[in-house]
Amino acid sequence: PSLRTLELHHIPLGPAGGRALAANPTFGNLVKLSIDGGTLGDAGWRAVLSSPNLRQLLAINVYTDDAAVAAELLCDRALLPNLREAMIHGGQVS
Repeated sequence: PSLRTLELHHIPLGPAGGRALAANPTFGNLVKLSIDGGTLGDAGWRAVLSSPNLRQLLAINVYTDDAAVAAELLCDRALLPNLREAMIHGGQVS
């Protein structure tokens, strides 16, 4: 519960991993989340970015092949109301 920063690098999370991360109340005090690698897909990103357990996030860094999905969802200011910094890298834009 005292964890404030979580960096996940080169871990193939996938949609199930995104949902598991989002559902874990242990991460309720995170203020910074960095995900580098993996493809969460729409369902995984939607779970992470709308999770009540991650509402304290101030910064998110995304380096994935589906970064465009995360960027699109981050445009909804209601999802992460405290977010002050977002870095989005990579991804396929269509």
